[in-house]
Amino acid sequence: MDVTAGVDRSALIARNEAVWDALASAFAGAEARASEATRPGAWSAKDHLSHVVAWERHRLAVLRGDDIAAAMGLTPEVWAAADEDGVNALIAERTTGQSVVTVLADLDTIRTALGDAVREAPVERLATTYRTMHPEDDECGDGPIGEWAVGITEAHSGAHLGPIRARLAEARGERPPSVTETLARIDAATEAISKTLIAVADLAAPDPDGWRAADHAFHVAAWDRGCAALLTGQLRWTAIGITEAIWRDGDVHRANAAIFAANRDLPAMTALATLHESRTALQEAVASLEDDDLLAAYGAFQPDDRPMDFAPAYEWVAENGWVHPAEHAQAITRISVDRG
Repeated sequence: MDVTAGVDRSALIARNEAVWDALASAFAGAEARASEATRPGAWSAKDHLSHVVAWERHRLAVLRGDDIAAAMGLTPEVWAAADEDGVNALIAERTTGQSVVTVLADLDTIRTALGDAVREAPVERLATTYRTMHPEDDECGDGPIGEWAVGITEAHSGAHLGPIRARLAEARGERPPSVTETLARIDAATEAISKTLIAVADLAAPDPDGWRAADHAFHVAAWDRGCAALLTGQLRWTAIGITEAIWRDGDVHRANAAIFAANRDLPAMTALATLHESRTALQEAVASLEDDDLLAAYGAFQPDDRPMDFAPAYEWVAENGWVHPAEHAQAITRISVDRG
């Protein structure tokens, strides 16, 4: 079997560019003092970027076939010890005095170098498994090096975008979203839609589109489960209750029709219990996060989605946590009003 046939060099290059665009965009317009501002016990946005850039030298060395320890400025003994925390501490010590101007220049340099490496590496190298090249590393599995290098870049950078965005927001005098505040808003939305359902005399009453009040609740519950799956790294379409084909199609109307069809025969009286379970699952998923995680990239939680989305996961939490339930609470209320 020709393993090189599955290597899409142009897709790898495009994905490499996208992750760097996301990082550069986060710093766009930020003053040096904002990028370097910190708080006790936390890295600055610049420190997080320095950390990301340092580890990209690892990816670059693998793509080029260079010595990893030398590329990262480490001794062979330090690298062989496989002490990631120790390596991170050394990186932080070495880069703490760098200015954000220097780090952004390093970002541009490593971005160009990685792009060139993906363009120039023989396709056989891109298709070779990491384990074949580095049997001493038991954690990196059997994926091809090209996919491994770009995938790690996406996931690692996407996670660090959370604290980067949070620190820059704080430096601008803004309050980044917190888990506590987010849970409070979800709680309020949960109470509101629950009260709306309880007040409906007939949960089987349909609206002009044929949706029962119960169907609105089942619909919200499905997307609740999808958001909880997002935050816990599970397959979203499975949690929502639709097929992968429908999910990959990207047509939200088709997805909603599938959700409606899957739930239309469920007893209306189970709607409130189903909604309670889904809202609890969403709350538990949010509660498992740190504050900065809310601003991490969607793709850091769903690394298998392509193309990777670097928008803050908080946007999905807000939509599913309180915006979406409020819209359907209004729809349920209208059913009651229309029926007099």
